[in-house]
Amino acid sequence: MKNGWIDIYLSLTVIVLGIGSVIGACTFPAELRGNWISSDKGTLNFTSDTIWNYPFPVTVNVQETDFVCEEKSGDIYMLKSQRTFVLFGYNFFAYICLDLHPISSYKYWYHVANSIEPSTHLRVYVALESFTADIATACNRDVPYETSTYNTLVKEGALQDGLVEATCPFEIFHTFSDGTLASSDGTKSCTNTTLDVCTDRTQMRLTYDQSCDASLKISGEGMNICLLEQTNDTSGVTYLHVWNNDTTLSADIMRINCYAFEKSGNVLTATLYPGACLPEQTSTEVSDPGINVQYNTITRTCRKYKDEFSEDTVESGPQTLYYVAIILGAFAFIILLVLIICIICKTKCRCLTKLCRKSKIGHSESSLTSSIEDGMEPYLRAARRINQSPGVFVARKPIKLGPIIEPYLEPPPKVELLYDVEPRPTSSRLMFRTSVFLSQLSLRYKEEETNVNNSSNKKTDNTVSVLDI
Repeated sequence: MKNGWIDIYLSLTVIVLGIGSVIGACTFPAELRGNWISSDKGTLNFTSDTIWNYPFPVTVNVQETDFVCEEKSGDIYMLKSQRTFVLFGYNFFAYICLDLHPISSYKYWYHVANSIEPSTHLRVYVALESFTADIATACNRDVPYETSTYNTLVKEGALQDGLVEATCPFEIFHTFSDGTLASSDGTKSCTNTTLDVCTDRTQMRLTYDQSCDASLKISGEGMNICLLEQTNDTSGVTYLHVWNNDTTLSADIMRINCYAFEKSGNVLTATLYPGACLPEQTSTEVSDPGINVQYNTITRTCRKYKDEFSEDTVESGPQTLYYVAIILGAFAFIILLVLIICIICKTKCRCLTKLCRKSKIGHSESSLTSSIEDGMEPYLRAARRINQSPGVFVARKPIKLGPIIEPYLEPPPKVELLYDVEPRPTSSRLMFRTSVFLSQLSLRYKEEETNVNNSSNKKTDNTVSVLDI
């Protein structure tokens, strides 16, 4: 019995985990809840994994259905209809794929990643009730998608709070005049229409001539708010989604409209369609109930173009802040440049001062040996080169130290002769025989000896030599 309870418990756990994994397998982003306005389908109600009352006019009896998120891969969500519909006598399920991309918590853009179904002429994949499709089968649209077929999602009430408006494309930052509106079939037209994008760069303000038919006034009050733009790089056409800010809308008019435009010089050519842009829509071609638009004159410019030199005549808040930021940035750059120059000059002065001090010290030390170093200048230069070479050891010049104790030398005493000396003639023989300078006593005895020899050859015993004395 115990093992039976364990088996039941494990079975329930597996079932709960399986249900949880299925429920959590495909859910929409957390902010994508409640009512959202779509450029393609009008108002859509999102829950965590379901879109309620999705417009789906597949048959006369089926105009809308609920779609549940079945599978997710990257940004693509595959949704399956909750109930079948009958077509050609068979029951079918419908699958739609949304390639969702967030711009903010209040604005998304997306593509429907299904090819057009020939039987319904809608972007949808249909399969028999007995067949279960996966994301690889149902999401069968070729990539890259056509630029014009993107859609915009706006959170309900966010535009009134100023949370989703965007700056209009810079190409139309002008006030245009001499405008002409014409229906797509060419049966109706009017002139003298103006378009102002300078007063507020998030708005396109139209002024209609009194002769314009009501069918040409998609925005009867002339107020469109820019939401999102994408440009086809190949054709150069820009597809702009705008919010139709009329107080009330006709039954066949969507809240989000599409402008496809090109600008060449002062001429703006565009088509306007009341809903999402059409795949075949260009700046000159649009299907009914679309409108062809052309403005031939620019009366005011609110932005300077890189290829033009016209100055701005209207300053709006964002542009004023732009110029203020440029001026402040220029001042900051100048101040930084001055500081760098001051630092460089100060560092250079310090280096020169140290070099001068070193030169003075070296000069004072080498003043006594300058004459020697002049002659040894070539050898000194070679030594310096060797010293600058890495890895070569050169012994440093010994430091010269002066005497610790300065000697004090007294002049020698003056020598005076004790006796007067008479010079006597000298000869080579006498010079080497006797001393030239004799004392007075020696001279006297020498004289006596001479006298004795001369007189009578007296005995030599009476002679006293210098040595006896």
